[in-house]
Amino acid sequence: MAKSNKIFITEHVLELKHAAAGKFLDVRGEVADYIKKENLFVHWGIRENTISFYEEEGIPNKPKAMIGFNSIVFVAPNPATQNFFQEKAICFWNIVKKNKFYIVPKISRFGSRTKCYIPADNMTFDNIYKNMCSKLFHNDFMKQTRTSTDLQLVLDLKEEGYNIRLVLGPVRERESARYFSFDTKEFAKSGLYIDIDCFKNGNIAHDEIKTFLDKAMKLTWAKIDTVVDFIGV
Repeated sequence: MAKSNKIFITEHVLELKHAAAGKFLDVRGEVADYIKKENLFVHWGIRENTISFYEEEGIPNKPKAMIGFNSIVFVAPNPATQNFFQEKAICFWNIVKKNKFYIVPKISRFGSRTKCYIPADNMTFDNIYKNMCSKLFHNDFMKQTRTSTDLQLVLDLKEEGYNIRLVLGPVRERESARYFSFDTKEFAKSGLYIDIDCFKNGNIAHDEIKTFLDKAMKLTWAKIDTVVDFIGV
């Protein structure tokens, strides 16, 4: 998506884990028909212990979702607006939790993951790599690792009640396509890759999910903005 004068290519995932619901296995067909009638997805398919939902066969850049006996997932590949993911994910969740065919247990793990690629029009991979090294490491350290040819930084953080895993690094031309479920011409460029997973573990009530997601996405975009400004892509 476009934000200011930069291009942000993103993929967002909401994943909710809960205790196994055995009843779900007996009502998968009813649940599939119920979700389809709500007009969120055109197609569905049952595989083993899950139901998959999607809009168009073979079109990977469209929203998709999954309901399983112990988890619920919503995926938004490269949404056109910043709020699309939150709005559609919560809409899907509200429909799932209100189904009459099985009771969704309390949530034991809330997870909001965003993968973000920022293409660099005027910077090569080497430029981005050197820029990151100069900002993140002392010169003495770089002298000891002067034969290094790549870089990936992993940070485990705790902030505002969330566990956050932040992964970032420069990516070469076409390399970004490995990390996303869709393709775009922007992947032909080198750029910066950021992967942010915000999650909570515990006994989470159904009505808390929207608040948790809104707050997680606010933290996520703040982290992305900070990284981009700091690295200078």
